[in-house]
Amino acid sequence: MADSVQSCGTSCVACPTRPGTQPICTAGICYKQCINGAQFGPPQLLLAAPLKAIAAGDVTGDGLADVVYLNSQMYTLVIRAGNGAGGFQAPTSYNVSVESLALGDVNGDGKLDVVVGHYQGVSVLLAGTSTLKESSVSETDFIDLGDVDADGKLDLITGGGGLGRVYLGNGTGGFTFKDNVMLSQSPGQVTVADFNADGRSDVVFSSYEGLHVALAQPGGTMGTVSTIPLAVQDYGTRGVAVGDVNGDGKKDVVTISPTQLLVLIGNGNGTFQAPSAYAENFEYGGRLVLADFNGDGRPDVAYPGNADTVKSIWLRLTDPNGALGPASSRVLATQTPVHPLIADLATADFNQDGLEDLAVLFGGAHVLLTACK
Repeated sequence: MADSVQSCGTSCVACPTRPGTQPICTAGICYKQCINGAQFGPPQLLLAAPLKAIAAGDVTGDGLADVVYLNSQMYTLVIRAGNGAGGFQAPTSYNVSVESLALGDVNGDGKLDVVVGHYQGVSVLLAGTSTLKESSVSETDFIDLGDVDADGKLDLITGGGGLGRVYLGNGTGGFTFKDNVMLSQSPGQVTVADFNADGRSDVVFSSYEGLHVALAQPGGTMGTVSTIPLAVQDYGTRGVAVGDVNGDGKKDVVTISPTQLLVLIGNGNGTFQAPSAYAENFEYGGRLVLADFNGDGRPDVAYPGNADTVKSIWLRLTDPNGALGPASSRVLATQTPVHPLIADLATADFNQDGLEDLAVLFGGAHVLLTACK
């Protein structure tokens, strides 16, 4: 979350700052930008156990960011309420089958709800309640939320085994099947965003072949999937994240492979410019996230370094043109034999300093607080 303090017009004279920052005026809003860049602090372990997915946001309704994860050993949904200072309260757990996870306001009350995908369908925990509400859906290897039919209600996109499905939300936490989306047999990460500015949420996913985009149609159906071939090797692209990296108001895509980090600038109509490539050298690709880690109002990129013996979180800051700067890393573990892969990432401002922090699923749940250098 950007550290917007007040409107600045065209001048930052009145913008307050904190040590290590300088005021910057972006799109009429004051931000506190780290003067010498940003870095992740040491990992804080929340739980050492096999986990399935992790997410972050204010699900307790107190204005503070929380961590949510799925414990695949105990078959529980776990909420760790944040204290606003980078710490977390004792876990609150709910018994449920676990596979995938998404956060969003599915009943339109302005509060963040929790949606858990599993082999029986999805379970919805509405904010302020303690009972999971069940919906019968299928293909829940991944789930995401977006407004596919532009009716102001969040819809559910699920997928697995080469098939995606669109379920329209009813505004109370329930979902009804609407359409199928043909996916790659091995989709890496699926994300929902509006790529052509028509008010409807589209779908982008990664695979061995490259990136694939399906644009939402009127009524909640999905158009034909188009493929963006990418010159990647080995395992192809795996992670994919969406944000406006160059500040032109259009959605861009960042994806990762074992050998490259690729940035595709969006044209605003569902197509993308040729990718800018940044060399990497990881044995495995992984999920990645876009968030403002240095307080300049622009999304930066955090991604896992899943080498066999060293597991790291890498950070690249963006410049005003959407180019990525040099990579810096925070090592999570150095261990042989092979440590578990860094499997999932989520962001929120856990200590209310205006910089996005990182929640990491890696042999358990960890939190890395971001700070100016």
